[in-house]
Amino acid sequence: MEAIREICTIKQGNLILQLPQLFWDCEVEVIILPLREKTYTPKKSLCGALHQYAKPDYISQEELAWQTAVSDDDTH
Repeated sequence: MEAIREICTIKQGNLILQLPQLFWDCEVEVIILPLREKTYTPKKSLCGALHQYAKPDYISQEELAWQTAVSDDDTH
């Protein structure tokens, strides 16, 4: 099956396509999909980005979390 994909700008509601002779006198399906520009604005800081996962009961333990995790003491 032969397919053609073109990205065009619609001018005043009109779209003109010049198709190769292979498509002449054939029934074709035309699908129009708008291209949306994906605009990405990076955040300057990730501070607070995961606040929805915060557990208030553990906040007081955060200050010593790293020391506790890497300590040689097996009681944690």
